[in-house]
Amino acid sequence: MTETTFGPSELLTRAMLVTVLYRAEGEPEVAEKVDFTDVADEAYYAKAVAWAKANGIVNGMTVTEFAPDVNITREQIATIIF
Repeated sequence: MTETTFGPSELLTRAMLVTVLYRAEGEPEVAEKVDFTDVADEAYYAKAVAWAKANGIVNGMTVTEFAPDVNITREQIATIIF
């Protein structure tokens, strides 16, 4: 959560999960811009969302919305990881 806080009891959002996966991959360059209306270009997770979408790792909740602040379920995590 911060340099000194882990937050194991905090809920995980969709943005947080794709950011973890993106960082685990070494934060590769992202050529595409995010195309979801609810993901601002300057958001900490924008590159992660664009990378995950471009690589077929995750889709939006709708065609135009990613829903970055929505808590992710175990089922959704399993689907994304698969």
